[in-house]
Amino acid sequence: MNAYRRLKAARPGQVTIVALYALEAALLDVPWTDLPLGVREHLRQAADGT
Repeated sequence: MNAYRRLKAARPGQVTIVALYALEAALLDVPWTDLPLGVREHLRQAADGT
């Protein structure tokens, strides 16, 4: 999450939630499109601070 927040702060108009999905997917060694919807929702909530 820290890496995503740093990217977002550095490029606020260019970095989207997909960057967070891609970072998580890279750690899991899967394409970001293969992340389960539950994982994506959890990441979105964490990014939103909820």
